[in-house]
Parts: sequence; C-alpha cells; structure tokens
Amino acid sequence: MLFFDILLGIVSTAIVGAITIAVLWFSVYIALDIISRLKKYKKDDDWRIKF
Repeated sequence: MLFFDILLGIVSTAIVGAITIAVLWFSVYIALDIISRLKKYKKDDDWRIKF
C-alpha cells in the first residue's frame, strides 16, 4: 500500500507540475504577444499566431 501511495504522489506531482508549466508558458506567450502588438512593428512580422 505504501508503494501505491508513493506512486500516486509522484503521478499527482507530475500532473500538477505539467499543468503549472503549461499555464506559465501560455501566460508568458500571451504577455509577449500583447507587448509585440502594443509596439506595432513597422515590418509585418509573421512569427506569431494571428488570432
């Protein structure tokens, strides 16, 4: 039973970590996208996704 508890802890930690990293990466991406839009590049750069 102890092994199962340890395994469950590892799996839940991994899931939470993955979600946290995904949310952080997404928020950073959105922030950079907003900043680049506010700057209004003179050149029409297509390096980011157009919504």
